[in-house]
Amino acid sequence: MTHPEYITTITKLHKSGLATEHSYRGALQQLIETTFKITETTRIIKEIDLVWEV
Repeated sequence: MTHPEYITTITKLHKSGLATEHSYRGALQQLIETTFKITETTRIIKEIDLVWEV
């Protein structure tokens, strides 16, 4: 993925109004792998803390 492709991708995500912090990770991963010629990166699984309100 080139830098302009990355900007286009994240801009589309942002404009959708449904993007979260984790929505951008795939594009960033592709950019890093392409830029630094990395064959594999590790994704961190999102942990969700549930807060119960009484």
